[in-house]
Amino acid sequence: MREDFLQKIELIKMRANKVLADKILLRKIALVASAVLVVVLLIVFIATSDMAQDKQSMAHSEQSHQAQDTHSSQDFTQEQMKEQNLVEQDSQQDFSQSPQNLQPSQQDFASSSQVPQALQNPQSPLDTPKSVGTNAQNPQNSQYPALNTQESRGDTSTKYEEVKVSASQAQGLGIKDIPIQNPSITRGVPFNALIDFDDKESATQSSTFDVVVVGISMREGEAINEGDEICEINSNELNNSYFELENARNRYRVAQEVAQKDKGLYESGVISQREYQTSYLASRELYLKLSQLENSFKLFGIDPKNPKGKSGFRVVASSSGILSVAPKTTGEKIPAFTPYVRISKSSDLLARIKIPASISDYVVPGSKVYSEQGQYVGDISTVSVVIDKTNNSITAIAKLQKGVFRVGEVADIYIEGKQPKGTFALPSDAIIKNGKDNLIFIKTQEGYIPRVVNIVEKRSKSFVIDSSGFKGDEKVASGSLIALKGLINNVGIGGSGH
Repeated sequence: MREDFLQKIELIKMRANKVLADKILLRKIALVASAVLVVVLLIVFIATSDMAQDKQSMAHSEQSHQAQDTHSSQDFTQEQMKEQNLVEQDSQQDFSQSPQNLQPSQQDFASSSQVPQALQNPQSPLDTPKSVGTNAQNPQNSQYPALNTQESRGDTSTKYEEVKVSASQAQGLGIKDIPIQNPSITRGVPFNALIDFDDKESATQSSTFDVVVVGISMREGEAINEGDEICEINSNELNNSYFELENARNRYRVAQEVAQKDKGLYESGVISQREYQTSYLASRELYLKLSQLENSFKLFGIDPKNPKGKSGFRVVASSSGILSVAPKTTGEKIPAFTPYVRISKSSDLLARIKIPASISDYVVPGSKVYSEQGQYVGDISTVSVVIDKTNNSITAIAKLQKGVFRVGEVADIYIEGKQPKGTFALPSDAIIKNGKDNLIFIKTQEGYIPRVVNIVEKRSKSFVIDSSGFKGDEKVASGSLIALKGLINNVGIGGSGH
């Protein structure tokens, strides 16, 4: 016993020594890790300080270079001014020394008929607005371009001079004339529209479980009468439902016979009223079960009185009209709750248009709808107030009254948005910015006259402008207006727009 006790004590001492050794080892590891961390921080600090010194030195060098460049440019400017003053002094001395030689030359110039009128005037054509107006009235006798003479009068609509451009020149510059009021301009922006039959007068048939098409009798687009066979379908669930239907029919037939017999026995006084009520309620319960199964088959489009066909269950038309949706191929799988047959009672078409929410305020019921060729095809009947979160758009329904469209077609539809009164809508390539002015170019006999317009609203690919000051029958330039802008700013052919 004593030896065992001593052995346990030795074992405890050995474990204690091992724990102590582990603690010492962990302390050494912690000291080494802290030392390494301190070294890394020192290295980072030294590198950061070196980078800061490099940036400061680069900034000082750039400032010194800029100062040198500024000083050199100032010296160069002073030298140029000195040279210019010397040249002016020399020219004044030469003019004062030879006044007599100058007078005959002026007389010769005045008596000559071939010298331009601008050279007879000792004043510069750029001195006063009066001389500018004279040159503007006689553009053929001036070598300087005419300036804006109307700007001082405060008339912002006609402060620009007329730009004289021939029809061939305008065509060569890529400019075409369009009416200021044009349905093709105000028709709006294109949207993708899905053409479909009107849903208000149509009947659909679907299944509550997956089915497979095993036969086709009629195809989409054909006229159909009520009761005509469209296709045949089949599935395990449909077979089970048919078994339940036949079972319910048999049970209801038996229960109905029992109820009829009990009714006679009750009237004869053989059985009590309670016994007759029990048999009658049992027959009515089976009748409700049978009606439920028959209605489910009618929902599929299957006639419950004659459901079986050659290969499956017969799907018949529930009404007369045009078969707008129908299975296309045998073996096609139709998912549950998917309408696979739709019969439209009329040929009225509608367009389902997806409109971005950002411009949905411009589309209202009654807005006119145009085709891609600018032809009126119908009106917007309804506009959804709920935004589709998947594509951030709303759906507008347009009833199509004209045009040639096919069901299932995705066509480009143009919607005429609401437009404020007293405004015109112009395409974006008919307006150009010139400084602070928004300019359009009105067609004249000899070219175009620039007019400053007030933009009321900016839209996609078009602008709405104030119609004040316009008759409404004008034609405006559209296309490459940068050429006309260059002419009114004296940049272009011959340096002038005349």
